[in-house]
Amino acid sequence: MRGLMRPKVLSRASVGRRGGEWSEPRAAPRAARQRRPEGTAARRGGRPGQSLVEFSFLLAIILAPMMVGVVDFGRVFYYDVMVSAAAGEGARAAAGGGSNTAIIALVRASAPSGVIASDSDVTVTPSTCTGRAAANDPSNINSAKKEIWVTVTATSYFRPLTPLASWMVTGSPSTDQTLPLTRSVSQRMRTNCA
Repeated sequence: MRGLMRPKVLSRASVGRRGGEWSEPRAAPRAARQRRPEGTAARRGGRPGQSLVEFSFLLAIILAPMMVGVVDFGRVFYYDVMVSAAAGEGARAAAGGGSNTAIIALVRASAPSGVIASDSDVTVTPSTCTGRAAANDPSNINSAKKEIWVTVTATSYFRPLTPLASWMVTGSPSTDQTLPLTRSVSQRMRTNCA
């Protein structure tokens, strides 16, 4: 039973008077044991939920435009990836010997609807089929001299949704301005142009 009792504490005040005997610590004065108000609202005299409401207003004012800007920059990245992929498909078709009309149709078809608006947004270099001959083709008399590279360039025009994203991307807060996204892909000719 003795192990369940509170151990005695040697207090500084009792060491001198009682010659180092063990004694119980004294209880704190009554005024020190009174409960103090907790939290910042109680110290300032405000209501407890006031800071939560102020924080939610501040969060809505700051985070809402940031989230819309994040969505806009996500759209820019999406357009960039789609234009790059479409130019890559066109370069593969051109290196395989495709004609200009087939390459342009393939580039426009491989991008989602509206990303590449017209045929003039796609260019193939060299622009003529006679300029695109495979270096390893036996019928090509210049096959030992140099390789021929074909380049397909695709352009898309991005229009931001928000003035903030428009200002950061185009330098003007107007949402009427567009940002041209141009990507080029080159490949070595594998077969002669048809």
